[in-house]
Amino acid sequence: MMADDGAGGGSHITPIAVAGIAPAVSPAPAEAGESPTTACLPGRHQFMVRNKQGEFSRRRLLTGGTTAAAGLAGLALVGCGGSGGSSNGNGGSKATAGASAAASETPKSGGTLTAAQVSDVSFGTGYPFVFAAENPYLNYLPMEGLIRFRDSLKPELVLADLYEFTPDNLKLTARLKPNLHFHNGQPVTPEDVFFGVELVNAPAKFGVAGAFQLATLAKSVKTMKKVDDRTMEFTFAKARQNINDLFAQLMVTQKSSYDQLKTGKDVQGTGPFKFVSWQSGQSLTFSANKEWHLKDREGGPYLDQIVVKFFADQDAEGLSYNSGELDLVLSPAASVAKDYKSKGLTFNAPKTGLMYCGINVTNPSLKDPRVRQALFLAVDRDRVVNELNEGFGKVTAQPWPETSPAFDPALEGAHYDPARAKALLKQAGFTQDAPIPLDSRTPTYTQVASLLKENFEAVGVKVEILPSEANAFLAKLRARGFKGLWVTTHSFSDLTPLTNFEQTFPYQVPNPSFYESPDYLDVIKQLGTLDPNSAAAKAQYQRFNKLFTDDPWIIPVQPNSRVDLIGAKVRGFGQYYITPSQSPLFHKIWKA
Repeated sequence: MMADDGAGGGSHITPIAVAGIAPAVSPAPAEAGESPTTACLPGRHQFMVRNKQGEFSRRRLLTGGTTAAAGLAGLALVGCGGSGGSSNGNGGSKATAGASAAASETPKSGGTLTAAQVSDVSFGTGYPFVFAAENPYLNYLPMEGLIRFRDSLKPELVLADLYEFTPDNLKLTARLKPNLHFHNGQPVTPEDVFFGVELVNAPAKFGVAGAFQLATLAKSVKTMKKVDDRTMEFTFAKARQNINDLFAQLMVTQKSSYDQLKTGKDVQGTGPFKFVSWQSGQSLTFSANKEWHLKDREGGPYLDQIVVKFFADQDAEGLSYNSGELDLVLSPAASVAKDYKSKGLTFNAPKTGLMYCGINVTNPSLKDPRVRQALFLAVDRDRVVNELNEGFGKVTAQPWPETSPAFDPALEGAHYDPARAKALLKQAGFTQDAPIPLDSRTPTYTQVASLLKENFEAVGVKVEILPSEANAFLAKLRARGFKGLWVTTHSFSDLTPLTNFEQTFPYQVPNPSFYESPDYLDVIKQLGTLDPNSAAAKAQYQRFNKLFTDDPWIIPVQPNSRVDLIGAKVRGFGQYYITPSQSPLFHKIWKA
């Protein structure tokens, strides 16, 4: 049930493993005006803590053997940005007007940030273990996990002050930070962490319908043992090179109050903002967590509260922003955001995946790889990005962001060749008795579906658009019910590539395309034993990238790279975590 479709859907994360073992956790950089005190050694979960005299001691960060180590838990990666805007390497703006101004202004405390989203939120469908597209602020503000990622696939500690794997990668010892409390003042316990794994693996037991994509990783947990009030031991059925992706996506909420959470009455987390209230169909309200456990090192939260207003559609949302009533809109319509691009009030979040056209490879008209190659080459991606999406994002033909070890520079660009597409169709002897169905969710993908139809028919492939509303479309996606083609969006490509293959709807096996080629299955098998950043793993990524173009079951359309629209008084915006769902750092945001 992790969100695959919709704006900003998905949870995202994973560390780069070192020497074939789960990656070492990166300690935090110092804030401005402080001398850096930490460094991470290469090799298996090896750490050093540098003191201010330049001396080093190995592994003390993990064991909590120094005062400095205790203060480092959960903070930024070495080399990560400061409080200004950042270049995300995914075609986004390098800074917003607010982020630029913040570099020369002192953050001020107080005030309310008024934000917006289209439609209401969903509490009872697996939140917070599902990063659903309808819950962006619920995903970002109150919840945290044991670890997280920022700017790369290296993990950093958040709720844990110890996070250590055995050399065989079959056991993890994690310890909660001391004096860690939920927003209601109750202590965070190992049982609360275990609860998330239990619910993902058996949602019906807790009154949640459906299945979780995160279960692919959660089911590998063999045992969970409470060692003491803070320390946990997890054992795994087999060594997984991407197991950190589980703990970066697994948010920690209070087990005893979960029934209240499911009805939207009480949401307990540990993050920089507390859930206050939900008015169905109207608004969400959050207040600053003045006792936030990362406040001393990360600063903030500066805002007093955040109020999220619900709108019936993006046009109404845009009108409210234009009138000055809103300070923040995540994923506005491109037609709305374009008017503010030149004013420096837009920002592209890093790429998390693709808007894509799926292909049912069992359809008689689509069985031949040459036909599918032709459709791949028929899509005018430059027009999609620069005309339909108003120039937001980069033209690409791959799912991977530049930070991914699977990224291939050769797949950046339009890869648009209608003449070659016609030639391939001729070689394949392509004929059709009826148009191929193209399922599309309305109104989100109406324009894109129309352009795909135009592109495909220009090379000689007739299609018929089948519009449906969101819930019906998603049900069909999960049931693998598409007969021909469909257009939607996926995330998770900024995770370890193996997690993307195992967890994401269009890539997992079985998938809606019914694609299970022996070569693809072998790529997944080989990656299961490889350090995801190794030369051997990169060779497997090259195999995948070749399959992606030569035997396609997914046609890339444009990057899944959320555009955010900020108000002129907003400062400190423009930094993101990889997880969850490319979350902005709300505790850094303030208003002039």
